[in-house]
Amino acid sequence: MYNSRYGSQKLMQNQRNAETLLEFLLDKLQEETKSECEHLGFAIEELFPLNAKEFNDKETSSKLSLPRYNHYEQKRFVKLLKVSTEICQKLEGKNPLAFAKLQNLINGINLSESLSPVKPKGSLNSVSHSVTFQSPHDVIDYCYTRERKKYNQSLRVLNNISTIKKEEFEKIQEKISQFDLKEKKIKAELQKKEEKHEKHTEIQNIKRHQHLEKKSEIEEIFKKQCGRHFLELEGKMKKLSEANKIKIREKLKDKHEEIKKKIEQDFEKIVMSEERFISESEEVEKLMKELEEKIDRRIEKYGKIVKMRIQSAREHAEKVGYIMNLSQMEEIKRQEENLKKAIAKSLTLSDKKEKKENYARETVGKTKKMIERSINRRTKSLNEKYEEENERIKNIEQRDSRKTKSQLKIQRDAKILRKEKIKKNIEKKSEQIEKYMKEMHEFDKFRDKILEKHFKMAQIADDIKNHRNQLSTITRKSNLELNMVRSEYTSPAKLNKNVA
Repeated sequence: MYNSRYGSQKLMQNQRNAETLLEFLLDKLQEETKSECEHLGFAIEELFPLNAKEFNDKETSSKLSLPRYNHYEQKRFVKLLKVSTEICQKLEGKNPLAFAKLQNLINGINLSESLSPVKPKGSLNSVSHSVTFQSPHDVIDYCYTRERKKYNQSLRVLNNISTIKKEEFEKIQEKISQFDLKEKKIKAELQKKEEKHEKHTEIQNIKRHQHLEKKSEIEEIFKKQCGRHFLELEGKMKKLSEANKIKIREKLKDKHEEIKKKIEQDFEKIVMSEERFISESEEVEKLMKELEEKIDRRIEKYGKIVKMRIQSAREHAEKVGYIMNLSQMEEIKRQEENLKKAIAKSLTLSDKKEKKENYARETVGKTKKMIERSINRRTKSLNEKYEEENERIKNIEQRDSRKTKSQLKIQRDAKILRKEKIKKNIEKKSEQIEKYMKEMHEFDKFRDKILEKHFKMAQIADDIKNHRNQLSTITRKSNLELNMVRSEYTSPAKLNKNVA
């Protein structure tokens, strides 16, 4: 009990000294600490402390939560000492005050005292002084029992590590399956929304064509009626006087103005329908953007989860004795490069969308100008108006066809990009699983080697024991023979015979 309390007190002192050292580095040498952390291959956030509760929430819950937390703290102390020692070497001749203060703070941390506070020092590797040996066989027995304990302890540790890795592998597979189901749901929702949007655009195009056809029919009827009225008016005007002619002309002007107003109202209705179509298309684009952002967020979450699993795998590998820091750093750099490429692609797509929006604004301005020109041309004759409107209708149809083609191209490109992203994510997952399986295979090989070594040591100990028994029997026989010989020469009866 005293040793455990003493060890916990020492660990608390080391944690306090580490906090003071970290505060000093962040307050006065923040840029240098960042550069050193990047050079060594880890982030500054790994130097910050964590409570036991936060660590248990963050990591997987198991029976080895406390020793894992202690191992995390040991790694944090080591990283902090590495960064501080390298900065201290750089500040040796430049800033002597900061160098002296930093050196004092480094000396305040002792890694040997922070290791396993529950167990006392040297409980495994040192021989207890209370043990007394009366013969060499006792030494052999003691060493045999000690090696046997070490062997059993190593077996327990290996079994615990294998169970933990199996549990983590099963959890990763469950999360991958959940992620695949979510992706399928998102794809189904996107397909439904795209189908609705296509149906809506088709209905609006049909309505436009119907409006234009009605307009052309009304204009033809209007032409015919105007021609009839013109002939009738010419006959009546010849019969009427000049005063009546003036009155009739005023009435015709009023009717002409009423007809102009009706035509302007019809064009305003057409313009309003076009504006509604543009607003609806903008809403659809916003929905597509939101869905793409959701997909990107989920991909980022999955990337963070994968990073956390890689860190836990590194800690287990360090416990067993593997040194895989360089390979894991290369993997992290590759992932960062892939993320940078994905960000660059997203930026290019956003630039393309901005260009399309600018093009749509330009088309709206052009349509407004065309409407103004058409209103100015209403003062011309009916034949010229009819020809101009036919040409305008053809241009509108051509623009509609171009817009539909461009929309189809955009949708195809978006589908292709989504498929490529999904394929890349699946390939990344498969590569990570293969790497994890390779590590497990190498770990099994290492465990088999250790077991073979311990088995050989046990055989050697058994041979030593047998040899010892044989030696003891031989020594007993030799001692008996010597005693028999001595008894023959030293007995009193035989001495009397020799004297006589």
